[in-house]
Amino acid sequence: MTTATIDEPLVSAPENTILFMCRRSDLRLVKTQRYPIRGASGQQVGETPGEVVAFRDGALRLPKEGTVRLEDGRAVDVAEILAWLEDHRLNGDTQGGFWRVDPTAPAISRAELDQLMEMVLELDDEKLQRFVDQERAGWGREDLLEAAEKALMKVLEVKTAPRD
Repeated sequence: MTTATIDEPLVSAPENTILFMCRRSDLRLVKTQRYPIRGASGQQVGETPGEVVAFRDGALRLPKEGTVRLEDGRAVDVAEILAWLEDHRLNGDTQGGFWRVDPTAPAISRAELDQLMEMVLELDDEKLQRFVDQERAGWGREDLLEAAEKALMKVLEVKTAPRD
């Protein structure tokens, strides 16, 4: 039996980001405008900080949790920005606005099938269980899950069968 680290990825996993796309390469969405700060004599002495979310090369990738950097480099809570983007009037407008891109699961790879076969031949039920758990937590591809679960049951049958 081979030893593998528990965190070793056994199957492909979806990215841990949320992707928005737009037709324009440099779309800028102003969440909060900047306003001048005036001194006693009426002259501008500063500006209130604005909040601008900027697309780069037609894409905006946000982490699913944590913080995201605004155009000026300040970090803000990604949940706040995501909620604002979801309610934005240009969301879903494929001509002048932006849209969310939901990822699709990739086809089962030859490497994943080879790895599954190797685990079965080695009777490695622990690694097979991690394989199933990772796939269930990731893409959840039914065909791969069904094959891996059947393989796991067979391996457990063989390992627990009485020996002569």
